[in-house]
Amino acid sequence: MRSIAARVAKRAAVDLEPGEEINVAIACVPSPYLAFAAVGVVLAIMSNAGPLAAGLMVGLVVAVAMYGLPAMRRWLAVSKPADLTSTAMPPSPVYLAVTDSGFLVGWRQTLLGRTGPLFLRLPARGVADVTIGRTLGIFLHLRIDFADGRTYRCQVPAGGDLEEFGVSLLAHN
Repeated sequence: MRSIAARVAKRAAVDLEPGEEINVAIACVPSPYLAFAAVGVVLAIMSNAGPLAAGLMVGLVVAVAMYGLPAMRRWLAVSKPADLTSTAMPPSPVYLAVTDSGFLVGWRQTLLGRTGPLFLRLPARGVADVTIGRTLGIFLHLRIDFADGRTYRCQVPAGGDLEEFGVSLLAHN
């Protein structure tokens, strides 16, 4: 399997500056998505409805319907396309990357996991702190504190480049 950085770089090269490259990238999922997916798994197990995948799908559908769509509508209503700062963090799965020129760059994920529209381009010095912690076993919790006082929290699948992402992001401060 190719790295997330290679996948994102291939599809999102048009959003980068000429000669700019992605050092490291991660896929992030807002916490409510995982909570709803866990509820779907528990319901599937309790009702003997089928395999674990069916429960995950139910949870994902519930997450998108109850959390994702209303939150995305609110985000789209207040966000401006030219606003590529920490105020533009969407309530949906995203790809975050650190470039070799010291920028934190973010793209929304499409439903098929592809790179969607660019929503964030922020100098790494705009990030005050990065905190990584364990949550649900296979996921790690990521917290990014921005210099303007805003905070972004999400879950990242374990085994990725999260540690490298944090180190690379803070190295440009």
